[in-house]
Amino acid sequence: MYGNRYDARDDTEKRWRTFTDFRSVHATLDWTTRHETPDGSPMVSARVTGKGAAHALHLFTADYVMVLNAPGDQRSHADYSDPTRLATFWRTSGVWVELWVPSTAIAEPVPAEVPPADPALVSTSTGRPLLGPSGQLTFPRRRSKETSRA
Repeated sequence: MYGNRYDARDDTEKRWRTFTDFRSVHATLDWTTRHETPDGSPMVSARVTGKGAAHALHLFTADYVMVLNAPGDQRSHADYSDPTRLATFWRTSGVWVELWVPSTAIAEPVPAEVPPADPALVSTSTGRPLLGPSGQLTFPRRRSKETSRA
């Protein structure tokens, strides 16, 4: 149903869980309010809580790829307009979704990222992760063979 707040909330929960499980982030969503925007569009809002909440919100905003399914959907972007908090918001199926952290959470230290536990992402020969810091596969550089020409 177009504009259903419950569908938007469930969809956001699934997206958040998928993202945080993959990134080994332990922040959760605490749904705070259901209200309307000044133009009358439905809106849901959740506070990101837990260790590294601001870091998790930043990663989600920067790295998570939103799929736009309905006309009028918008990708996520950060909102710095309120000095007491940092928020990200997007529009899905006619509903605005907002995730936010208070500005006090922004000063928290960034937790160290845990490498992926998926055995498929670990080299069987060296035991090192196949994904590098950039998230791309790591391949050793081969030294060029020098051939001598006589």
